[in-house]
Amino acid sequence: MKSFEIGEIKEIKEFLNGLFTEERYESFYLFSVKLDSNISYEIDGKINKEFYSEEELGQLENKEYVC
Repeated sequence: MKSFEIGEIKEIKEFLNGLFTEERYESFYLFSVKLDSNISYEIDGKINKEFYSEEELGQLENKEYVC
């Protein structure tokens, strides 16, 4: 698995549009994101195990990150 850091993105609207609506970027694992705009978002990429039922957790096979 490759690991890389994008760094600071200057054209945020263009980047997010390409990320969420097009197949512009290759598949990758998301480990963390910090997005600052008029509000801030921080995503650590880890599965929130409290969100899932016991049955659903069993299907995740003890994964720590979404893939």
